[in-house]
Amino acid sequence: MLGIGKGTIITAAVAYGLYYYVSTHDVAPFPPSESVVKSAIKKRGEYQNYKLEVTKKCRRTGGKVWERSIFTCTVEFVSLDNVTDEHPVKITKINGQWVMQD
Repeated sequence: MLGIGKGTIITAAVAYGLYYYVSTHDVAPFPPSESVVKSAIKKRGEYQNYKLEVTKKCRRTGGKVWERSIFTCTVEFVSLDNVTDEHPVKITKINGQWVMQD
């Protein structure tokens, strides 16, 4: 079969299964990227008109790798009239989607 061994096919299937599970469930072995943090905050609606800047990288502050990790990042919010506010934001992964916690 095209010179592909049985072991390669099994490895590819396991890798795909792991990728699918991590991307669609609440598994978060690594903190979210800056763009993911900004996207999760903007999904809330009330921050649509703010410029966001992550000033302190996310770190795990709750949960576990395999179940509902909570990451805290420091984010600077700049409004349209240039009022700046900086505070910590909690981000978690629920049903495969990164969301901002209250």
